[in-house]
Amino acid sequence: MGGWGYQEVENLVSEATGLSFAGGSQFFRPQSLEVVETDWAKLVGGYWMSMVLYKHKGTGNHILFYDSHWKHGHGMKQAKIISEKIQKDREKYGSPPTVLVGDTNQFCKGYELEAIRYLTGREGSSPVVFADVHEEDKGRSFSDTNNPDCRVDFILASTGQWSVVHASIDRVSMGAWGAASDHAPLLAHLVPIFAD
Repeated sequence: MGGWGYQEVENLVSEATGLSFAGGSQFFRPQSLEVVETDWAKLVGGYWMSMVLYKHKGTGNHILFYDSHWKHGHGMKQAKIISEKIQKDREKYGSPPTVLVGDTNQFCKGYELEAIRYLTGREGSSPVVFADVHEEDKGRSFSDTNNPDCRVDFILASTGQWSVVHASIDRVSMGAWGAASDHAPLLAHLVPIFAD
């Protein structure tokens, strides 16, 4: 996991935000959350998905959070690997509220393709079903010279387990010549709904 400059980015994010690093490209607020367990899964062609089981310090409840970077194409193969791994973890940890984020590399309108349709319950029978937190925003999350208007990045939340307070995509500095990345930051304020 990680590529050129990974360690430098990790350090910059931690220093600038006060967030702690959980591994697998995941950062968290140590005042609110505690890392209970970490894991990862291989996707196609050396790509990956990381998992962190967090405990919310105020309530003692758990949250599963997955970050992923998918290989271009191979959508359904990776969606099935991901959904099976997540369902296995949910069974192991009592089906806590779960979030899956990542760069799916499913060009160019990922929400129209079978992998995202599968994970969101619109096609096939995924063992775990997610809601696209930015479902109303079909605009771009990635842009380069060959693909000026693509949506390949997603925040997916387990259905019925999250309340979406706010969700947006910050496209100001993105693009092939963007100040930070050719991907836009996806932002979401989610509140978990814990079972009684």
